[in-house]
Amino acid sequence: ELGDLSKLNRLHLENNRLTDPIPSELGNLSNLEDLSLSSNRLTGSIPPELGDLSKLFGLRLENNRLTGPIPPELGNLSELHNLLIASNELSGPVPLEFRNLRKIELVALGGTAAPEVSEQVADWLGSGNDEICVPRSLTDWLNGRAAVKVTLAYC
Repeated sequence: ELGDLSKLNRLHLENNRLTDPIPSELGNLSNLEDLSLSSNRLTGSIPPELGDLSKLFGLRLENNRLTGPIPPELGNLSELHNLLIASNELSGPVPLEFRNLRKIELVALGGTAAPEVSEQVADWLGSGNDEICVPRSLTDWLNGRAAVKVTLAYC
């Protein structure tokens, strides 16, 4: 079983035409630091169990066919620097729990069905800045951090 690979720290399976949902057992990979499943044909929702990956530095799930809400459990990923989940069919709001992502540097949330951004999340993303606008296909530098790029939606 994939979830039994307890010493695995990187899993890169991008561009492999993978189908079906993301296995929830990936949440058992306690030493995983980097997970990239980008540019496949993955379906279903993002498993909330991914929020158990306490050492995760990078999570890249963009360019798939993922649906449903963004799990609030992803806000538990205290070591997360890169969160790329754009170009899916995700719905609903960006979880308020994302305010707990203190080490975040790169966030890509937009795409064909961009998630809603609450005022509280927008405040978190844009604190210390005079304005927030995320132009089509461009990124804003937000939150006063030199390396924070955020793509949320089209305007």
